[in-house]
Amino acid sequence: MIDQVKVYEQGVGFEPEKLPLVLPDLSDTAYHANKHVLTSSRARKLITHSPAHVRASLDNPTETAAMVFGKVVHALLLEDDVFARRFQVREKCDRRTKAGKALWESYNDTLGNRTPVPQDVYDDAMRAVGSAAKLFGECGVSEEVSMFEHSFYAEVGGVACAARPDILTDNGDGTYTMVDVKTSADLEAWSFLRSCQRYGYFTQFLHYCQVLAACGYIVNRVRILAVENSEPFTARVFAVPMTRIEQEAASLAVARDTWKHCISTGEWDGWPAEVFDLEDIL
Repeated sequence: MIDQVKVYEQGVGFEPEKLPLVLPDLSDTAYHANKHVLTSSRARKLITHSPAHVRASLDNPTETAAMVFGKVVHALLLEDDVFARRFQVREKCDRRTKAGKALWESYNDTLGNRTPVPQDVYDDAMRAVGSAAKLFGECGVSEEVSMFEHSFYAEVGGVACAARPDILTDNGDGTYTMVDVKTSADLEAWSFLRSCQRYGYFTQFLHYCQVLAACGYIVNRVRILAVENSEPFTARVFAVPMTRIEQEAASLAVARDTWKHCISTGEWDGWPAEVFDLEDIL
């Protein structure tokens, strides 16, 4: 049994005792606090940067305002029953007044390990969630056939890996559709495609597909349910070609080998020492 209270209060990462393993009720905190499995974000960082950058992010995790907004949207859309455990909504208060100062102090006294969210950010997130939820039908998502925020653990290429797809929907024929929720500044098709390439979404999806396959879940369709993180907070659905996802196989295999080396040796090298000729990419 997972002690979720301990997980939330102390940031304890869940360590699976056997692989493969699927957990329906693991918290986001417990999932991300495990530093011994290869996740999609760690694989993408190994591909675009270096092991030293991955080690730095493991030891000193940071969150931008855009990341917090995305996490708030995810929590409200996919796991609103645990939203209050992860976030604290704060109304505006004038700390120059006695009442405002008292309210601010009460926030800090009860914050714990939760992330503070200004009221206006929460209100914007609720608008985004409303737009995204209206498109569940376009993605085939329903309470009857969909799994929300399940955590998958499996060995892929000799490496212990983890994946946490937002939504996994049973197609009824032994295959599944994976739906990933993304917040984005621009949902114009070409602009969003550039975001997919910039943030390594195709690598993420292949990592997920491989981990899920090792757990017995075959994904043959991928959809992105994208919602704007600014006015007017509208949403749209993008179908992702499986052929494009599979193009990431070689680079993802290298990332796994690099992760295996780093974990076994404790060596997290930085950028290569040799000179890089910019002409190679111009």
